[in-house]
Amino acid sequence: MPSGTSAHETVTDVLRRGIVAGTLPGGTRLVQARIADELGVGRATVRSALHTLEAEGLVRIDPARGALVHEISRTELCELYEIRKLLEPVATARATKNASKSVILRASALITAMESETDGARFADYNTEFHSVIEEAGTSPKLAVILANVRALSALYVTRSLLVEPDRRRDANAEHAEILRAMIDRDPEAAADAVLRHLDGTLRTLLQVRATGSLASETSAAASASERRGGCRPNGAAIPAVAPSRPSAARPWRGGKHSERRAGRRPNGASVPGVAPRRPSAARSLARKAKQPRGRRFLPPRGRAAAVAGPPRRCRGPR
Repeated sequence: MPSGTSAHETVTDVLRRGIVAGTLPGGTRLVQARIADELGVGRATVRSALHTLEAEGLVRIDPARGALVHEISRTELCELYEIRKLLEPVATARATKNASKSVILRASALITAMESETDGARFADYNTEFHSVIEEAGTSPKLAVILANVRALSALYVTRSLLVEPDRRRDANAEHAEILRAMIDRDPEAAADAVLRHLDGTLRTLLQVRATGSLASETSAAASASERRGGCRPNGAAIPAVAPSRPSAARPWRGGKHSERRAGRRPNGASVPGVAPRRPSAARSLARKAKQPRGRRFLPPRGRAAAVAGPPRRCRGPR
């Protein structure tokens, strides 16, 4: 653990870097006991770090499943960039007026590093640092903190877009150079316009990458489900641990042995050995009636009483 850094800050920073870099993708379950063992800290420290990340919007705590890496939706992504397009031009315009020579040199060095960088994740780190250097020069610490939080929420998708669309790195760096040129000329309006164009281009790429990734995942899931239902892949090879389903014409009769025994016959009309075929319901009812003994108990109620009491007596009237 670095000196002067608390355990809470260390755990929070490790988890935050993992989420932003994509090592911990959206939907990943963050188990407190496992994190505590790997980082050599207590569970209370991990729990506190997870609550900090929840406040930043990087983690979602579900009562049933625990802590999960928040997976940002398309709507949320658009909202984040709307916020950035409202605030970053203001911060960049302020930085253009107040930026020192050291800030200009640092931003220029980061652009040079991004031009020669081939790794998408490292390029994303340089990109984040470039924007942070400019915003911190705007003499508004609160605005810089807000923008850093908003940028962290979208950083995962920025990294993914740079990995999927390498050409975006060249375009983004050209836009960075345009921002820096406006700052060197001390032109706040030109710097703000350059930031807006940069954010529009980044959002356009993010949405394209997200749509392509969603379509690919849905197609893959549908193909996998179709393969599992059929038990075979498109090339005819069997899938392990999945029994191929038979065509409907070759499937056995679903009635089974018990249904055959009850009916006394198989579907093809052959009789089942040792089992007498069932008679139709009408014949069965006639046979039942033929077996019933005839007697007084089967007479109607009035007839039963008359049979027991004998013939009715005649009324003789008064004597």
